[in-house]
This record gives sequence, C-alpha cells and structure tokens, in this order.
Amino acid sequence: MADIATYEERNCEAAGAHCLSTTLSGYTPGLSTSPKDKPDFKLLESLVLKCKIPVIAEGKIKSPDDAARMMQLGAHAVVIGTVITRPRVVMGLV
Repeated sequence: MADIATYEERNCEAAGAHCLSTTLSGYTPGLSTSPKDKPDFKLLESLVLKCKIPVIAEGKIKSPDDAARMMQLGAHAVVIGTVITRPRVVMGLV
C-alpha cells in the first residue's frame, strides 16, 4: 500500500504497490493542492480514472456525506480515522 499526496505519486503503481491511498493529501507541505480541511475529492477521482489498482480514500473525511461521495467517485474503500479516534480534535475542543 502506498500513501500518497499527489497525482504524480501514482507511479507507485508501476513500482509494485498493490493499492494507493490518498492519506497524505493536504498534509505534505508544498506538494498538495488539497484544501486543508476537506477531503481531496479531485485527487481520488483522478487516481481512480488512471490507476488499475484499488484506490483507497483517506484523509479529512469527516461526515457520512464525505464518505459516500468518495465511494461514488470510485474509491475501493474509505478509511475514517481522526473523526472517530480523536473527535475532540475535529470538533475544535482541544
């Protein structure tokens, strides 16, 4: 599995990755064009259209609507992290 930040990093597929994840989009300074507080729908959609391996949506997915949209765009799966494991962070309570 390759955690990537940009469309250009999809070359991990050619290097032998069995799946890609949008995990790093928006978290890698200077690389990502993703909004800081929203999932990178554009990156996921672009990867799904180009890659032959599964693309997993991960990163800044905060609502059922976000997850549903990722699935509609072709995500193989959706990973929900911080919103479940650290909801206080997402809600701005910390």
